[in-house]
Amino acid sequence: MTITSELYTLEWSKKINSFRILDYDTSVEKNLSALVSNESSDYILVCVGTMDECKARQAKFRRFLQQRM
Repeated sequence: MTITSELYTLEWSKKINSFRILDYDTSVEKNLSALVSNESSDYILVCVGTMDECKARQAKFRRFLQQRM
């Protein structure tokens, strides 16, 4: 097990006004793929941390998303 296998990313999409949590390696792979294929991504990185840290940050900011609906 590597250190990155224990890390996750919390990302936010303006288009759908929602969060997603991905494992770190998948997140990096998706971003590199977008770079190579010259595509844009709607997802913005909010934080990198453990699953618990990402979920805590997601809960903290969820109320802001609800206000936008």
